[in-house]
Amino acid sequence: MLHTPKTSLTEKELAQRWSMSVKTLQARRQQGQPPAYIKILRSVRYPISIIEAYEADSLRSSTAQYSAHKGGAMS
Repeated sequence: MLHTPKTSLTEKELAQRWSMSVKTLQARRQQGQPPAYIKILRSVRYPISIIEAYEADSLRSSTAQYSAHKGGAMS
């Protein structure tokens, strides 16, 4: 039997990866906040490629970068 690499995460898996509750992840989704997801029937999946890109885009080396990224003034 061939092993197929995993290409997406469930809500529970992403919540564990990000140390947040599934309910918080659901609320973010309802508010239209990233990351993008796939919904097939009643199943919600988060493509790993989208998650990794979102995490890479969220990297910061200081809080000043966060403020500038969000449109705030740098100190």
